[in-house]
Amino acid sequence: MAQEIARRGMTDAQRVVDESALAPIQEALYATSRELLEDHDPDLPVAERINLPFKKRPDTETWNALCSKINAGPELGGLIHSEAVLSAFEGIFGEAPRAFPISKFRANFPALKISNYAWHQDEGTWFAVKNLDLADKSPVTLWLSLNGADARDSIELVEGSHDLGLKNHFFIER
Repeated sequence: MAQEIARRGMTDAQRVVDESALAPIQEALYATSRELLEDHDPDLPVAERINLPFKKRPDTETWNALCSKINAGPELGGLIHSEAVLSAFEGIFGEAPRAFPISKFRANFPALKISNYAWHQDEGTWFAVKNLDLADKSPVTLWLSLNGADARDSIELVEGSHDLGLKNHFFIER
């Protein structure tokens, strides 16, 4: 796997966590966003409830507040530090991850694509904090589907872009 990461800049680990391990963060996501969702049957499975369309497109402030609530809750940390995720990390990189101060939940709801940028580099975000303790560290991005996404609606990675260096980021008008 290390050779694949060095060559491609990424690897794909399928089915890292059991669906039941996703339930706490799915429930937290639903509880945080339910007042924004179209009317629905509350008896639907949570994985279906988090796929419901919004009544209206949330503005940036509402969206940021939703993500901040998820970031502040225990469910995200519980999932990222679960035995399944840590074991998968160790299986890929050959060692356990070291603690790091940056952990963000960035929601991408299937029924609502919100973005004011066409692309970004996670490594650019990592170094934007200007923390010298992080200067010699290598960032790792973990993408977990909370709703059974497949290749058509999942994260899009640009293979080999890790060899191109950091790019300047800028906002675009849509």
